Amino acid sequence: MALPRLGTVKYHVTIPSSGETIEFRPYTVKEEKALLIAMESKDQLSQVAAARDLVSSCTMGNINVDEIAMFDFEYLFLQIRSKSVGETSTIRIKCSNEECGTPLDVIVDLDQVQVQGEVRPSTKVMLTDDVGVMVSYPKVKGVIKQLMKGKKSASDYESTLNIIASCIDSIFDADNVYDAADQSPKELMEFVESLSSSQFKHILELFKELPTLKHKEEMTCKKCGTTTPVVLEGLQSFF
Repeated sequence: MALPRLGTVKYHVTIPSSGETIEFRPYTVKEEKALLIAMESKDQLSQVAAARDLVSSCTMGNINVDEIAMFDFEYLFLQIRSKSVGETSTIRIKCSNEECGTPLDVIVDLDQVQVQGEVRPSTKVMLTDDVGVMVSYPKVKGVIKQLMKGKKSASDYESTLNIIASCIDSIFDADNVYDAADQSPKELMEFVESLSSSQFKHILELFKELPTLKHKEEMTCKKCGTTTPVVLEGLQSFF
């Protein structure tokens, strides 16, 4: 005789960058187990990949997780986590007074954590009067790809070049638009490497102002009275 199956509660969440509302479900014990194993590995690639698989399953095909911006992905993960194991998370830090160092438990209301920073309606970057690029925010698949390359000891500068090349959607001039999907990774990298320092800086400015999942608050140590600022940013802060 087949065992009974429990009904699954469904929730809705609004994607920060697009304003699109999608449906999701909480994760199961089996999915949580896979996530916890990745957390315990202390390996960033394993953590992001496990979170990617979890978000993909819990959104039930309502969104292509690989193609969304990293900050959208982080926000989705946090919303799923909130509805799965509770709307608060306790994160332990140390008092910033070195003579004290008392452990402090920060209780974060996950529903209050939001994506900080302006989500630009257009990410067009003009390189000359006629030539420009359309750049997307770093996507989940691009971040995972770079983490995989990072295991091969790529330099920080090389990693930056790779990320920027992977974020180019198209290149255009006065007469034509060249879709990045029609170019090879090598051709896109050669284009990036052909830029002058000032042109490259224009693209970098966009990445310096990326929206990110961030939460700030302050904790006052009951032992010494020192106020310690708490800044949680990015996926790893909320694992």
